Amino acid sequence: MLALHYLLYSKNKIHDTLVWGVEGTDWVKNEDGTGAYPQGAESAEYHMADFLFGDQLTITPWQGSGADLREQQAARNMEVQTSKYIGFSIDNTKVANQVTACQSVANEYKPMLSAGVYGTDTEAKYEEFMAALERAGMKEILAEYQSQLDDWLAAQ
Repeated sequence: MLALHYLLYSKNKIHDTLVWGVEGTDWVKNEDGTGAYPQGAESAEYHMADFLFGDQLTITPWQGSGADLREQQAARNMEVQTSKYIGFSIDNTKVANQVTACQSVANEYKPMLSAGVYGTDTEAKYEEFMAALERAGMKEILAEYQSQLDDWLAAQ
């Protein structure tokens, strides 16, 4: 399994095969270094989204996206600012009962609200859902989480 991990995060033909299929059958490499369907084909039996496997920056970019797409993506990645919250995690110990109660409320209401089955009653059911979360201890959870975050930020 570890060997597969190394293959997925190193530059190799496996990336292109996983994403675009068999070279020469499902796709071809153009002179500019981009991938395309073989001549006369408008699609292929196998074709995936390039961000699903390994390191996207090592995958041959698709025709129309530009041969320098991966270089552009790498440059944009270097500009990303890191969140100041990386490394913070919640300790639910003090609000474990409230978390469990809120999860039960969510399990009761969320599937139906998400599916939109309440029709014209959706707004009323949503308000009922929010009230049930409040009764279950949502405000206590939020206060505890905020307190932990404030303490963590002060210690940084």
